[in-house]
Amino acid sequence: MNQEAAVTSTATQYAVIESGIVVNIVMWDGASDWAPPDGSEEVKIPAGTIAGIGYTYAAGVFTAPAAISAN
Repeated sequence: MNQEAAVTSTATQYAVIESGIVVNIVMWDGASDWAPPDGSEEVKIPAGTIAGIGYTYAAGVFTAPAAISAN
């Protein structure tokens, strides 16, 4: 197995959080040299949890944004 395949097989989804809002989703192995941008944090998304850009994150819980209605 090449190194790229090894990293891909161990990568997990992480949410990048700024001020309680998910601003990005990244795949990361949790060990390689990567860090979220200054002023943000990374949070591992547990298996079976749905999270996406625009979700809020508080007290360990991801919450979908409210629906937007078209007028």
